[in-house]
Amino acid sequence: MTRRVKLQRRDGVATITLSALGRDGARAGFDAELRAGLAKAIELVGQEPGTRAVILRAGPEGWPVSEDPVTDFTESAGVPLAQIADLLARLPVPVLALLAGQIAGGGLALAAAARLRLALPGTRFVMREFGLGVFPAAGTLVRLARRVGGARMFACVTEGRVLEAKGAMARGLCDAVVGGGTVETAAIATALEAMTNGDGVGPDPQAALADTGKYLAEMAAARAGPGADPVLAPVAARVAEVLEAAALLPLEEALDFEAVAFEDLLAEPRTRALRHADAGVRALAVVPGYGVPDAEALRWRGTVGLWNMGDMLALTLIRAGYRVIYAGEAQTRLELARKRIAARLGEALPEAQLAEIMGRLSLATEPGALAGAGAILAVLPAETETAEALASELRAARAPGALLALDGVEVGANELGFIRRGSLREILPGAEMAAADVHRLRQIMARTGVVSIRGGARPGISDRLEAAFFDAAERCVMAGATPEAVDKALEAYGFAVGPMRRIDEIGVPRVVAGLEAAHRAVGPYLNYLLLAGQSGRATELGSYVWSGETNLGPAPDLAETLSVLREEAGIAPRRLGAPEIVARMMSELAAEGAALIQSEGAHRASDVDLAALIVLGLGRYRGGPLFWADEAGLLQVRKRLRALADEGAPPPVTLWDVLIRNGKHFADITG
Repeated sequence: MTRRVKLQRRDGVATITLSALGRDGARAGFDAELRAGLAKAIELVGQEPGTRAVILRAGPEGWPVSEDPVTDFTESAGVPLAQIADLLARLPVPVLALLAGQIAGGGLALAAAARLRLALPGTRFVMREFGLGVFPAAGTLVRLARRVGGARMFACVTEGRVLEAKGAMARGLCDAVVGGGTVETAAIATALEAMTNGDGVGPDPQAALADTGKYLAEMAAARAGPGADPVLAPVAARVAEVLEAAALLPLEEALDFEAVAFEDLLAEPRTRALRHADAGVRALAVVPGYGVPDAEALRWRGTVGLWNMGDMLALTLIRAGYRVIYAGEAQTRLELARKRIAARLGEALPEAQLAEIMGRLSLATEPGALAGAGAILAVLPAETETAEALASELRAARAPGALLALDGVEVGANELGFIRRGSLREILPGAEMAAADVHRLRQIMARTGVVSIRGGARPGISDRLEAAFFDAAERCVMAGATPEAVDKALEAYGFAVGPMRRIDEIGVPRVVAGLEAAHRAVGPYLNYLLLAGQSGRATELGSYVWSGETNLGPAPDLAETLSVLREEAGIAPRRLGAPEIVARMMSELAAEGAALIQSEGAHRASDVDLAALIVLGLGRYRGGPLFWADEAGLLQVRKRLRALADEGAPPPVTLWDVLIRNGKHFADITG
């Protein structure tokens, strides 16, 4: 056997044990080494005449789990997982799968091929594949559907929920939950005795096919249900087709049908984009230049000082065991925040526990009160002089060795800056920051579920991308598109809100200030809106007419205004269709992403894409602007950027030439 697969025989029972750890000692999935060893073990078991039963289990670390479950079904080297599951299902002796840890991807496929599946307490069943544009393959879908019913499997797959052992048993993902130690040993012994005596222990692997009419009727009802996210509706439709094929076709044909459907979905741009976005999130575990957090950074539970920060962070920190000094200049605001925190906690906690947790929270109105904190996070005022003065007070209050993180000013060499944009946090480490402090700040911020990426300087990644978004949109308008056409094209493509509508909602003065901060010239159209006082929703007139938050349609006389502006700028307008608008906009966003990476304002292509998804509201199924550029072809995108430079867009930076010359892609820039 291999290092990851061990085969032992005793009294006619063959036990195959899988290691969850790869060669480097880190957790690994169903790589080529494991699959080769497992296939060999199953082959040997099948050839041993004295074998009465097989136990498939994992070592103390639990079952193997891949970071991306789809790789379990797509890894090209070695024996395919589908072939291994088939070998397991075809063994002439019963197979018992003892499940522990996390069961996902390949682990679920093997469990589905076993005769009996016992789960230990604490086992968690995870199906993430649907959110990545595919479904659990290698026979998983067909075998489980024939066992427990198509409608039940349809719900499991499309909901993508994490199920604890008992919940998984109710859904048919395992047959029983057994205790550890002697209880586990007794349960296995009883099951093996029943299996080897031919007592038919466990549910029939074909039980759901006893009433095909009922099976198909339930599937029809599942299809007619509320439905998944529209983006994933085609994936749900293919899942339903596979589940219906599981009932209508012989097993071998149904497995072939499943394999073809999986490969079709895998080839879709949607799936590639979703997997790219997922990989970008997983990459956040490593901070470029600072590695991964050590155990000490993860364990730290000291006192955190929060100045003018949100109360949700304070709430999550005190629940997690930190002490929090919640500070700001307005006493009334602080008292209201404490009441909100207590009310939220009181909804779920008994009074004694509530008092104990609230005892970790104290209020303060002076920066000096944060002197005892091991970490200070502060949002400073927008006015520069006031911000600098407050930053000086916080620096004076900072205890030796304490972390100081500031939003709103340039930070010193041993300080951290951060930028907040929705659920995104950009961390800007000073030149002398220790890795432990960088990770400590990320751990604190992660408590509220925000995404933290390493930036470079102000303006940050999100600010520069947003400025590029607005600048490119205005260029489309000046080239011949209407603001409404630009918005419709981009919203249809996957942006939550089109750029011209977004400008109205933010307000033209703020957008202009953002463009100037990002060192971008303000174009004729935005200049006109600014000078005309058409500031957007706040003034009920911008590119659109507004009534409160309701968009009533394009501004009056817009066509005439644009005609004059174009004539003054010497632009001969032309019709821009939706595909061209999208291509122009994504090209300019990719150009800004490349410029960020070249200037070390960003350190990974995936971080730029995540920022675009979060801050610009681009759907995950589009992957992001640098992913889009890789897919579209860097040579073609660079050609378009050079043409757009003639209209005033920034020319492509030299990184494009370097990547093209070396046959590389943005995806290769991983920090």
